[in-house]
Amino acid sequence: QTHRRKITKVMDEWKELDKRYDQMKVKDAINAEVFKREMSNRFEVTVAALEEDHRKNRKQIEEVHEERVISAMNEKKRLATHAYRKALADSVGKSKNKHEVLKTLKAYIRAEEKDRIHALNRYRHLLRTDAKEAQDQKGIILHRLKYVDLRVNGTIAMLRDFPTLEKELLDIIYAFWDDFRRENTPELG
Repeated sequence: QTHRRKITKVMDEWKELDKRYDQMKVKDAINAEVFKREMSNRFEVTVAALEEDHRKNRKQIEEVHEERVISAMNEKKRLATHAYRKALADSVGKSKNKHEVLKTLKAYIRAEEKDRIHALNRYRHLLRTDAKEAQDQKGIILHRLKYVDLRVNGTIAMLRDFPTLEKELLDIIYAFWDDFRRENTPELG
């Protein structure tokens, strides 16, 4: 809105200067053309500066948004990990905690996968809007995707310390993870 107001103000000034040019043209055509050239050059510089300022402000807003989204996702992952670890600890000596472990592990995988999906969507957006930025971010995003997989596999590997749970849940959780991925990013097959 601020950008639109600034552009509107410049356009209004342009209209006023254009009226002045029309009046000058009647009285002094040579000076009117010089005035119009100077007016046009100033207008182009002003609009270019406004557009650059708008681009920088938009980029800053996008960066702050991205930081907040990542922070919220990290908090969800932290809470999901804590719940999973608690469910594993509570399962020691109990056979009826399998469903809680499965539920919390699924919640953790969903949290990690949302991070993965967000990274992919962010990259797709950059490809459409800023190819140079997309190229600059490609390595970071690939690193992020790799670590999502490593964290999920590491979290699932915690089941090794609970052989009975591992035997009962491992196939279920890998099937869940695979189905979740195919459902949320079918184009990556």
